[in-house]
Amino acid sequence: YSPDDDIHWTPQLKSAVKYDQDAAQEVDNGIFWMSWEAVLNFYNSIHCSWSPARFAVRCNVHGYWKKTHSDRDHLDDNPQYILRVTASRDTMVWLLLDRHYIETKDEPHIALHVYKGSRKIYYPTGVLVHSVYRNSPHFLIRLPCPKGDNAFALVISIFDDTGVLPYTLSSYSAEPTALYKALDCPAIEATSSLAFEKTFRYAWGAETAGGSMNSDAFDRNPMFKLESRCAQRLFIKVRSAEMSSAQAESTKAPHIGIHLFQ
Repeated sequence: YSPDDDIHWTPQLKSAVKYDQDAAQEVDNGIFWMSWEAVLNFYNSIHCSWSPARFAVRCNVHGYWKKTHSDRDHLDDNPQYILRVTASRDTMVWLLLDRHYIETKDEPHIALHVYKGSRKIYYPTGVLVHSVYRNSPHFLIRLPCPKGDNAFALVISIFDDTGVLPYTLSSYSAEPTALYKALDCPAIEATSSLAFEKTFRYAWGAETAGGSMNSDAFDRNPMFKLESRCAQRLFIKVRSAEMSSAQAESTKAPHIGIHLFQ
């Protein structure tokens, strides 16, 4: 129903929706009305907007993720962010994950999982909000926050083993909020620009699989020597080889660990 439509705009309809047809004809703003039957016929979804004035604090982060393997067993390669909310009362924070299109055929199923706490998440256990994957370009979560200081770890995920995801993650809140990248070791990465990093690639085989500390062959396990000439913080991470979902289902994942001796 356009402003110049004199057939559908009956006096009864204009009164019911409080529509001033004369005033609408004075402004060419592109606004038009549709019957509910026409909406159901031509559209399969509706996206509603809210007023930004309702949210005093808005945080945005942008990123690009190229997923190369399954994240069913570990999440340390997934984009992760820490959300902190200082609430003067019980409140609600809205989290919006927007997927940017590279090609229109790229429609991976995405999800945003929420964990309690301010540390990076390595294993998919103890989740607070486990979202359902969907291929919509927008993923929205309403997160309740009680009065006081709240901290959450937000994990972005793609259902498929591989995929590309350019994205924007936004938080909307009426209370003071901070949104920043989750780090492996914040005490090192956030304060030091001279952090030393070294990666060793090794394998357990017939000659190097020594077993646990209870095994007589324990000294056959891969061993490395680390020397430090000053007091400092160290972060050490051990991870197994990357596997697809099919490989993970057919292969028993080994129990791995690390022991430190001085």
